[in-house]
Amino acid sequence: MTDTPERNHWMLVCTVDNFELSRGRGFDVVGMKSRHRKKAEQVRPGDKIIFYLAKEMAIGGTVEVASKYREEHFTIWQCPERQQEVFPYRFDTIAEVACNQHDYVPVIDLLLDLQHVKRWPPEHWRLAFQGNVHNLVAKDYLTIRAAVEKRLKEPELRHSTLRRRSSARISGHTSRSTRKRSGRASSARRR
Repeated sequence: MTDTPERNHWMLVCTVDNFELSRGRGFDVVGMKSRHRKKAEQVRPGDKIIFYLAKEMAIGGTVEVASKYREEHFTIWQCPERQQEVFPYRFDTIAEVACNQHDYVPVIDLLLDLQHVKRWPPEHWRLAFQGNVHNLVAKDYLTIRAAVEKRLKEPELRHSTLRRRSSARISGHTSRSTRKRSGRASSARRR
């Protein structure tokens, strides 16, 4: 399918465990929490879904919606805050791109390019990712998808270095141990 103006681009906020569980299923289905029925009713085949991994503050991947929503009440995913939540509004999906396990795209690296984040003051960018479902503009989806595709082409060593740097930037400072590790890595590269 081609990107059209009618297509929606959704961001689902989830845990890494639920994302990896979906990966294990081949990304065949995605679910929305019970409080998001109205948003589920807006999702159509051809829409895109981005997975934002909350605690990691990172993008896991994207899928394309292949069906209208249906309501099911058996458990696939877990909700740490609400044990009875079963994400009942479900869609069949087709995998597009997904980062390797535990090698996700830090969202902080994309902040300047995402329109969705510009609604909040820069120091409060995390607010853009609170809640379970967000509707994004097409440009944000394309930016995120390109970052995931780029991530998949980079060598593994670079990923671990980027993770340490991103973690330091997220916390607002570079720890002494991070500086030491970065220094050793750059010393090894110079040799």
